[in-house]
Amino acid sequence: MTSPDGPEKIVTPEETLPTTSGLIVKLKSQPEALTVVIRFSPTDSSKPIKVQLDVFACLKPIESTTSKLSTTSMRVPTETTTSLKATPSTASPATTTAITCEIIDAMKDPQYLPTYRIDTSPSDSEKENLRPTEVLPWVSKVPVVGNEKPFVTVTLTDDGSLAPVDRLEFPVLENVDEVTVSIMTSPDGPEKIVTPEETLPTTSGLIVKLKSQPEALTVVIRFSPTDSSKPIKVQLDVFACLKPIESTTSKLSTTSMRVPTETTTSLKATPSTASPATTTAITCEIIDAMKDPQYLPTYRIDTSPSDSEKEN
Repeated sequence: MTSPDGPEKIVTPEETLPTTSGLIVKLKSQPEALTVVIRFSPTDSSKPIKVQLDVFACLKPIESTTSKLSTTSMRVPTETTTSLKATPSTASPATTTAITCEIIDAMKDPQYLPTYRIDTSPSDSEKENLRPTEVLPWVSKVPVVGNEKPFVTVTLTDDGSLAPVDRLEFPVLENVDEVTVSIMTSPDGPEKIVTPEETLPTTSGLIVKLKSQPEALTVVIRFSPTDSSKPIKVQLDVFACLKPIESTTSKLSTTSMRVPTETTTSLKATPSTASPATTTAITCEIIDAMKDPQYLPTYRIDTSPSDSEKEN
């Protein structure tokens, strides 16, 4: 709803991702809203439903007053939220700074992540299959020998500048027991293993959210096979703050392959084209608002049937 009196407008998900205990619903083109209404259809109407909810949105904290909220001690540390490289925040909203960038699903668009920036080990001419837009996934050709592990490296920029990395998604992940993510901030390393903020198994793969959007030049992803005598199969999404490369025939000429804007996770950007000058992103901080009452206090939440335990 965009006004207190409605009307309600049903929004179409860009994607729904079942997890082991719930569901992730990604909305198309980040619609702007005053109120979000979520209706549940029970599997068995004779039994109650049980729900916990995260809401990721561009919000500002409310001013702390005793009449509204006094929960400074409940504040969630910054590393447990998905933010746009914000400085560690405190009870005062004036200390929070967010940068302007566009979170791009870079593997779906070669203008943001061209194939020459992607490498695999074992080396493979079919590394293009790592992209979720391909019909077949990338397959490691050689069974693992000794302590060697298949890995993928993704270099985010051509000029050596660093880019914040939000998360990695693996829509296909077969014969993989463990995934290790490292970053490099220079071409010569060293590699630094990053700790995930959260890992979410999906029906066919995995989502890895990184803590505090680390800045990287290169992302290195190593795979530990479940069965080292068999190849692994992988497709990969890299969500990062990137700019499209300048279109030249020597580098890339793939304007026709561009993915529509609604299939990317963007910060309310205008529909982009081959020219980066037409892309405009707003400055905001993507907050998991349900984890912090300074962003989404309980008095803004209602349930039906009405319930005093809505804090749950």
